[in-house]
Amino acid sequence: MAHLYRSKDFMKWTKAQYPLHSSAMTGMWECPDFYSVSLDSENGLEVSVIEGNIKHVLKTIPRKVWLDKSEKQLVQWPVEELETLRRRKVHLSNQKLNLGDHVEIKEITAAQKKLYKPLFAGFVNVDLAQNILSLRSLIDNSVVESFGAGGKTCITSRVYPTLAVFKDAHLYVFNNGTETVTVDNLDAWSMNNPLMN
Repeated sequence: MAHLYRSKDFMKWTKAQYPLHSSAMTGMWECPDFYSVSLDSENGLEVSVIEGNIKHVLKTIPRKVWLDKSEKQLVQWPVEELETLRRRKVHLSNQKLNLGDHVEIKEITAAQKKLYKPLFAGFVNVDLAQNILSLRSLIDNSVVESFGAGGKTCITSRVYPTLAVFKDAHLYVFNNGTETVTVDNLDAWSMNNPLMN
């Protein structure tokens, strides 16, 4: 269970009446980062900033965060520095997936064996007139983080695979929807470990 606390001054805190999220058998949760976002710039701020034209948001994987032009939609995208960790690339294009189809993405280091069925989902307002929806997912051992519609929505989940590790892990693209879809372009990389100070 994740409880939410509110504060106007970051000194006095009040527990919200209802939990932020509750689900049985979800295991350990980590405390996400809570940080400041400027309403005027895409530059990062010191985490202790509590005054000025800012809002406060949550995060886990390093990302760039900004408000869209309406200042009502938080947009998030992984920082460019993560791309320097890419190594072996696999490319898939123009792959049709009928209802129930799944295709394994081979020759990369994957993190899970089973098709991932999240306990929750996100909603995002997108224009599907072009019939295109973008998704970027990062899998880092026990963290699965997906950024949809150019960063308009983000879903983070913790998973603790016991059977799907190392050579027994596999990555799939699949269709559990109601219509045939085409994966126009899919790029997947194995990642190097980051250099730590």
